Amino acid sequence: MPLFQTLRPAAVAVALTSALAMAPQSGQAQGEAGAFLAARQASMMNDYAASIPYLQRLYALDPENVATLETLVVAAFSVGETDLAVERAEALQALDPVNRASAMVLLAQSFVTGDYAHA
Repeated sequence: MPLFQTLRPAAVAVALTSALAMAPQSGQAQGEAGAFLAARQASMMNDYAASIPYLQRLYALDPENVATLETLVVAAFSVGETDLAVERAEALQALDPVNRASAMVLLAQSFVTGDYAHA
C-alpha cells in the first residue's frame, strides 16, 4: 500500500480538527430566525435563563407577537426575573386580556406588593 493512501485518513483528520478549532465555539443566533431557534432550543432544554435574551430580541422585533411575549413572561418568571416578568406581563395583558400567563404573574405581583384588592 502506498504511503499516500495510509497517511490520507490522518491528513483528513488533522484538516478537520484544524477547521473545527478555528470555528467559533459558542453559536450566535443571527436574525429573527436565529433568535427564534435559539430561544426554542434553550426552552426545550429547560434553560429559561438562556432563552430570555433571544426572546427579548424577538420581542423587540415584533412587540405584538403574543406567543413570543407569553414565552418571555413565563421564562422570566420561572428564573425569578420578576421585574422583567411583570413588565412584559402588563404588555401581554394589554394585547390579550384573558391570557393566563400574564394573569398569573400579575396576580403574584399583587400579593407581593400587598395589593389584595387588585388581586
